[in-house]
Amino acid sequence: MGLPVDAAWPPEPTEAETSRGRAVLRWTWRHPRATAFGVVAVLMGCFVAAIVASGQHWEPSTSGLPPNQAGYLWCCGATDVAATWEVPRLMSASPQSAEGVWIGLQSNSGNFFLQVGTQDNASSLGAQYEGFWSNGPLHGAPVNLGDVNPGDVVHARLARSGTAKWSITFADLSQHWSHTTTITYGAPAAHAFAEWIEEDPAEVVPFERAHLFPMARTDGTVMQDLRVNGGVPVALQPESFVDGSGTTFSPSSLTGDSFHFAPW
Repeated sequence: MGLPVDAAWPPEPTEAETSRGRAVLRWTWRHPRATAFGVVAVLMGCFVAAIVASGQHWEPSTSGLPPNQAGYLWCCGATDVAATWEVPRLMSASPQSAEGVWIGLQSNSGNFFLQVGTQDNASSLGAQYEGFWSNGPLHGAPVNLGDVNPGDVVHARLARSGTAKWSITFADLSQHWSHTTTITYGAPAAHAFAEWIEEDPAEVVPFERAHLFPMARTDGTVMQDLRVNGGVPVALQPESFVDGSGTTFSPSSLTGDSFHFAPW
């Protein structure tokens, strides 16, 4: 069931909640080609201090990094989210470019955060493609689920399987393998919202301000078979961002239960 037209989104969180959200919604991996300072790519889930009571307007992200994700969000009370997509192929790109595609569940306070998807990382040493999952207690650090190939059709799902248990499923349908794990996650997930996201990494150098790389150019990604709580989601809220090159990324209009990420 989607968000009723007259329903209010959660109220804007307190400053303390915002700080907790910043700490939780971050995951990192080291680039194959690192600087002497240790260049780290950060794909940070957007904390929803951006949601205001009207449910029709989005404010800029209040995180320490500029907004770096585009896609759709569904509010509220999500306990099961899923989608299918093809792993995008990285095109010619500058060194240390990357991109991530994932689905997620997240509470407005930032105390609960769970995601699963694919990450693509290009450098002078070549391209890497893999499935991953992450949650708040891991402080955003990704858990590698296995290598995937560009063009592989993958399916991802997050679902509550008990009072404090969550099932994480990632399947590479092209290579005919899947991985399912169940975790205990006691953080409150009441009123959680669902996310279908493409994300741009940021470069973090010690003692310097983080900044976004230009978005890694791909051959495009279509997300389809969107599901939330067992049904096709409606009343989705779009989210856009501007990358380091000044290009605006946003989701296309929905066509049934699918959309693609623009401008690709």
